[in-house]
Parts: sequence; C-alpha cells; structure tokens
Amino acid sequence: MRKQAAAERHIAADRAAAFVDARNLVLELAGMQPGASLDPTVAGIVPRPGETLRRLVNAWLRQRTPEGWTEPSWSQVFVTDQRLLVRLGSGELASLWWGSLVGFEADLAVDHVDTEYCLRARQRGLHVVVNGSFEFPHAIGDRKKYKLFGMEVQAGGHSPQRRYMIGRNTAWLARGWVLREPAFAALCMARLAYEAVGIVLAETRVCAKLWALLRGAVNGLFTRMGRA
Repeated sequence: MRKQAAAERHIAADRAAAFVDARNLVLELAGMQPGASLDPTVAGIVPRPGETLRRLVNAWLRQRTPEGWTEPSWSQVFVTDQRLLVRLGSGELASLWWGSLVGFEADLAVDHVDTEYCLRARQRGLHVVVNGSFEFPHAIGDRKKYKLFGMEVQAGGHSPQRRYMIGRNTAWLARGWVLREPAFAALCMARLAYEAVGIVLAETRVCAKLWALLRGAVNGLFTRMGRA
C-alpha cells in the first residue's frame, strides 16, 4: 500500500509539472513571456529558417495505420514553435505541424478558431469541458463600457480590420452550422448585432467599423473556405 501511495504521489507530481510546463510553453509561443530555447545541433536536428526548438521530451507514442493503431514505442519529441518533430523507435523522424496535429481551421486566422474546433469535437461525440478555476491573462481589444437597457456592457474596441474578420468568421460559422447547431447559428447572428450596437454607442470610427463588419459578414455568407 505504501509503494502504491508513493507511486500515485509521484504520478500526480509529474502531471502537475507537465501542466505547468505546458502552460509556460503556450505563453512562450504566444509571446507573453520570455521563451526558453535549446540548441538544435545538440539534439541532432536541423530546423527550418526561423524555427526555434523549445522542448525535448520523451513519450510513449502510437501511430495510426490502415490496419489500426501500432503498439506504443518510446520516442523522443522535439517541440518547436512550428511543429513537433518525433524521433520514432525505428529511427525515423516524423514532422507534425501544429495545424495538422490539432486540426485548427487555418482559414479563420483569428476569431472563432477555437469555437470551430469545439463544434467539430461535439459532432464527433466528444465533450467540451470548461475549467472555471483556470485564469489566462489575455487582452481582447480596447474595451469600452456603455449602458444598454440599463445594463452595463462592453464594446470590443477592435479595429476595422479585425471587425472584418469577426464579421466574416461569425457569418461563415453560422452558415455552415445552421442545420447541425441552429441555436449556435442564432447566437452568431446575435453576436453580429451586438458588435454593431457597441460600435454605434461606444466607439470611434463608426462608419469604417460598421462597413468592415458588414463586408465581412457578406463575404462569410457567400465565400467558400475551410470545412464548415
């Protein structure tokens, strides 16, 4: 029993350390804290120009083949700011780009990238869980507070260029998911209306931002891009 308890404590400590390191890596890749870097020549790899090696870890990995999953193999994983380089037990070096690894929709660029990913996860029967105890410092636009029907709300304060992206991506998601997630599509339309009201009541450059939001929404409704 003592050995089992000690082993469980050791596993819990390893998980906690991995969580902290993963959080630090995200902050580094986002440019929100100084990033650690490793010498790629010591690791025996040649990165692409401008690519930075961030971590070197060992992990048990399995591969998906037409016949199914292989048995786990002890592998070296090089984490860079662009991809994972995996040195398999056979000696082969596999390159897994971040976009292909996690399946984010690159055409969205900024807004709703995580939303679209979660929608596809739900369609595959996965559960999307929110950890309310975790705080992640993140600045979103230049928020402007104003009163609407007696309630204090906020306008995003984004530039016209960003408003275009918000309009395009929101309308594109609503169009692509209206039959599968009608409540979400209605929420997207409400989001666009809320953006427009905030621009009018609380922001500067009203005409430029409204025009950008409208152009983006129209393009999102009629432009073909991505998977939705």
